[in-house]
Amino acid sequence: MAHSLDGIATDVAALGVRHGDTLMVHASLSALGRVEGGAATVVEALIATVGADDPAGGTLVMAGFRDSLSVPGRHRSLPDCLHEEARRICPWLPLTETPTSMGAIPEAFRQRPGTRRSPHPCTAYLALGAGAEALCAAHPLPFATGPSSPAGRLYEGETHQLLLGVGFNRLSQLHHAETRLPHGRRKTRIVALENRTLLAEDAGDDRDVHFPEIGRRFLAAGLGQTGKIGDAEAILMATREIDDFAYAYLADALHSL
Repeated sequence: MAHSLDGIATDVAALGVRHGDTLMVHASLSALGRVEGGAATVVEALIATVGADDPAGGTLVMAGFRDSLSVPGRHRSLPDCLHEEARRICPWLPLTETPTSMGAIPEAFRQRPGTRRSPHPCTAYLALGAGAEALCAAHPLPFATGPSSPAGRLYEGETHQLLLGVGFNRLSQLHHAETRLPHGRRKTRIVALENRTLLAEDAGDDRDVHFPEIGRRFLAAGLGQTGKIGDAEAILMATREIDDFAYAYLADALHSL
């Protein structure tokens, strides 16, 4: 039996999402099982639950990230061949034509009329609702999930994160926690612009080293709300709570490196 828009919206609300919330979602369509109308139905269910199409409602946010090229560590220069490879992997495109590689649900959200996109060529955020313009207004090239990015604005507000059929290794807010650490892991991203490429320092990739363990400990501490949305396991958490939890863990784990 396929899940309907109303059924998904009911499950999202039962987990604790409310009208007026600002909700950052990472989701897997396949984990939900059969859904009437596919990814677009999931998007509309999330929009309806937070009231993102209501001027007095909330804001729905997703990652509109693209595949991009980066190398570990801090670098002031890199070989020309890497710049060429970066332009091939993540070529410059006008903002309105820039797809996401984050899956069917974020891509359906990107294509929905009214969705805003932050102006980062590789690590954009997508948002719809009352807070979308402020969230997406500025997005510096360096530290794309850092304090001056949309992730930083999510941290500063009363916002929530929803993992829908995916694990903590997909939770981009954990990168924000790491950018707050002076001894956090770093990488250099090669960013393709219209007529040139630039090097931008950013938080390093975790590659399932610490982020899954952060999630395990977070849930073991009784934090967050867990449940089912469709067939998918779902976790709802306050942004600041998981961010601060990750910061404390990483401060200890990375200090010993």
